[in-house]
Amino acid sequence: MLYMSSSHQHDLVEIKKSVEDRALSRRRQKEAAAQKKLEALYIDSDETFAFIAGYTSGGAPYGTKWEELEVPEE
Repeated sequence: MLYMSSSHQHDLVEIKKSVEDRALSRRRQKEAAAQKKLEALYIDSDETFAFIAGYTSGGAPYGTKWEELEVPEE
């Protein structure tokens, strides 16, 4: 069995934690970038409208509603 001093064991624990933290940070960055791309696809939409064609003079949106879309079932 290989013997390591407690300071070396502590160093290994710290290195492992650092690597895991870095991987988690990268994963979160990738997820955030993917979310940003997804949001950019639907910039002219909201929870009611799949596509907002414009706004009335009073500020109400108009366009194609999500329920009006014919979405094929998978």
